[in-house]
This record gives sequence, structure tokens and C-alpha cells, in this order.
Amino acid sequence: MKKDFKEGAKAATPIILGYIPVGIAYGMMAKATGLTFFKALSFSLFVYTGAGQVAAVTMLAQNAAYVTIVFTVFILNLRHIIMSTCIMEKMENTNLWVRLLLSFGITDEVFAMSMTDKKINKLTPSFFAGLALFSYLSWNVGSALGIVFQVYYQVLYRRV
Repeated sequence: MKKDFKEGAKAATPIILGYIPVGIAYGMMAKATGLTFFKALSFSLFVYTGAGQVAAVTMLAQNAAYVTIVFTVFILNLRHIIMSTCIMEKMENTNLWVRLLLSFGITDEVFAMSMTDKKINKLTPSFFAGLALFSYLSWNVGSALGIVFQVYYQVLYRRV
């Protein structure tokens, strides 16, 4: 169990290397559109969908109606239903509550690693938890760094 978690964390390395710079870009964009640090980071902590976050922040900056933003993010993320079904099918003997908790960590990249990694004979909840958790943490670290970088940029160039 512990070994699977560590293997999942190691398997997240390519995702982490991609999420941090993209998270920085998201964080800078979110802060530049006027969101507070807490609001911009909350999108990453609770929404956790790069394309959805970028779309939502862009639409917020354009004063779009909240219902339009929610509908857009919903449509953008319908693919997660298919990805969740495929991944959870591999963990069919796992408790429903564990599967529901793990489903929060499904992203395009986590899905791709879970489905294509040759070293994975049987996808275990522990492996998936390590993969998803470290991917999630890297996205949030990148987002926080981007927000801080944007604040620094605004202060440096007196655009506050």
C-alpha cells in the first residue's frame, strides 16, 4: 500500500513538470484580472481544472453572468465522466467512498498516466492517490507562485 503510493508519487513527475509552469501562468492571469490571492488560489484548490479555471477567470474579467461561467466550465469538463468511468472500472473492488474521493484527482494528465503506464498491472487506490495528490499539489504550488509573481510584477511596475 505504502509502496504503491510512493510509486504513484514518482509516476507524477512528468505531470508535476508540466503543471508548475502552467499553474504559474494561470495564477498570473487570475491575479492580473483582479482576483484576490485567496479567490485565485481557491479556484485551484476547489475547482482544479486548468481549462475550466482559465475560462472562468477570463469570463469573470469580462463580467459574464455566473450561470454562464458555471455552464461553460461544466461543458468543458464533461469528458471527466468518461475518464472517471474508465479509471474507476479498474478499481471496481474499491469502496465507493474511496472511489468518490479519488475521483476529484482525475485530470487529463492523471488519466493518461493511469491508463498508459506500462508498469501498472492493476491500478490500485494507493497508486492513484499518490499520482493524483502530487499532481494536485504541484498545480496549487504553481498557481500560488503565479499569483505571487503577478503581485511582484505589479508592484515592480507600479500597476497596483
